[in-house]
Amino acid sequence: KGYMQTWLVHMRHPVKLYREFGIRGFLGIQAIILGSVLLPLVNPWLWFMMVWWYATKAGWIAELFVGPIYFMALMLLVIGNFYFVYSNMIGMDWMIEHAEKARNKMPFSYNLIKYSLLSPVYWMLMSLAGYKALGQLFSDPFHWEKTQHGLSHKEYTVTFKP
Repeated sequence: KGYMQTWLVHMRHPVKLYREFGIRGFLGIQAIILGSVLLPLVNPWLWFMMVWWYATKAGWIAELFVGPIYFMALMLLVIGNFYFVYSNMIGMDWMIEHAEKARNKMPFSYNLIKYSLLSPVYWMLMSLAGYKALGQLFSDPFHWEKTQHGLSHKEYTVTFKP
């Protein structure tokens, strides 16, 4: 919801924003802030259309993705999702390798890499959160759900030594 509100505030005066940031900055804001909002909202619909098309060969979907657009979209789906999951696996591998070199101990396990394959499940959870945030943007825009971590409930004693 924060990204949604941030984008709406920035886009109250799009011409002013364009003048202040230039074309690259303006497009960068759209890509980062608006993209962070739209991708989780659009993702389940694209997955639905793909599954529905393969299950029913629905003509209306084929009309949306004609000729080269279909093959480009399919390549992006397959290669893009593979790359994202693979980059998560490589990133985890690099974190483990760096942690081993930095501390001579292993705080991470190579067994964690297999959980990178669960990235699509994470995307679906992001979509659920995105739709919840979109609903709250209209129903309760000033409410923020804060995670209770428990650290603030502990009492600490601080002693100063001269």
